[in-house]
Amino acid sequence: MRWNKLIWFSCLLLLSLPAQAETSPVQISVMPSGKYFRLVGRNDGVAPMDVRVDLGSSRNVRSDGGTVLHVVLRPSAETALARLEPVYKEEPMEVRWRVSSQLGDPEAVHDESAHYLLPFPAGRRLKVVQAADGQLTTHNSENMRHAVDIAMPEGTPVLAARSGRMLDSRGWFGEGRPEVEYLGRANFVRILHPDGTWAVYAHLSEINSNLNPGDWLEAGTQIGLSGNSGFSSGPHLHFAVLKNTGSAEQALPFQFYTPQRGMFIPHQGEWLQQ
Repeated sequence: MRWNKLIWFSCLLLLSLPAQAETSPVQISVMPSGKYFRLVGRNDGVAPMDVRVDLGSSRNVRSDGGTVLHVVLRPSAETALARLEPVYKEEPMEVRWRVSSQLGDPEAVHDESAHYLLPFPAGRRLKVVQAADGQLTTHNSENMRHAVDIAMPEGTPVLAARSGRMLDSRGWFGEGRPEVEYLGRANFVRILHPDGTWAVYAHLSEINSNLNPGDWLEAGTQIGLSGNSGFSSGPHLHFAVLKNTGSAEQALPFQFYTPQRGMFIPHQGEWLQQ
């Protein structure tokens, strides 16, 4: 969360904005609109953002949207959130807002008929070492419970399992280790699907440098190379399909697809092959 402050006098506008998180695509601003002000939200990212704006610490401010504003900001769009005016016109109006935002639209519904191709090239035979139906050693949170870990030699091409738009990536970490301080140090690519869910491909060693946020990627596109970055005891690919529940990210059940098997749920201990 971040605090923002605006003080309005009858002939003076003072705007003070603290530094905002570099990775956040959400921007909140106050703009004059005749004798009122408009609180405006903008999403400069490539995915919907679930945003809450709390005006509870403002002074002498009336908002036609209430004290807590909740809106899903569409990508690359600007939205008017509220009209602001002083309660007592002869006194200064101090607008303070606190913003929290989360990736994704809580109303998105996963397309359970969607095909997820195996995220590696044909001719490879690789083992599922962690899945929802087996013993969960690290997938104990809601955003991991239905993820799968596939043992994968370092340098194996990692392919997009489903078409979508590239959200973001991180590729500057080196070799990982099974120690808690390596949590959060995994290289990854995230891809937004047409139904509003997204996939994460984690523990990569390299990211395809030709890809940029906003690019449309067809299923089968090489997005990077497998590795062992982050909290990891050996080279593998962590793959999960996620959505925003309104309060947190949640991993969803999904099915892989091959022409030989059709759609199937991956199980711990089984071998995957195109």
